[in-house]
Amino acid sequence: MVWAILGLSVISGIFYRLGGCGKRGKWYDFMCVTQTRDAGCSLLTTVALNLWVPHIPWWASAIHFGLLWGFLTTYWDFLNDDKEVWWTWVITGLFYGLAALSCLSSVGLWVVLLRAGALGVGTMLWRVVRPSIAGLIGDDVLDEFGVGFMLTASVMML
Repeated sequence: MVWAILGLSVISGIFYRLGGCGKRGKWYDFMCVTQTRDAGCSLLTTVALNLWVPHIPWWASAIHFGLLWGFLTTYWDFLNDDKEVWWTWVITGLFYGLAALSCLSSVGLWVVLLRAGALGVGTMLWRVVRPSIAGLIGDDVLDEFGVGFMLTASVMML
């Protein structure tokens, strides 16, 4: 199961990046739209969640998918005059994790909150601190792939 979820996480990382890369005249430009990220990562994370916690009701999975899709459409930068800063990344990751609140009938509240907090801090560290340390500021491919991977792989915390 772990390998399946890691495989889904790699694909989720790719979809997350494709949803933010923009069209560049490549053969895969048809996938370079925000819906690739929104729908693709939501679907892959919901599938991974159901593989990891197989007794989640179908309706909770549907709500999770819808909430995550909605949360993937914003970086919460509108709270800061459309500027992405460290705390907008914390909010972004936190809400990614809070989508799993729909699954409380199958997983505990504290586990969902722990994962949401970890995604909040992890997203901020990956998007703000990692580039500064590695000197890779502007490396959008690694930034976006990492967050998409983390989003799906983190279901193993539940």
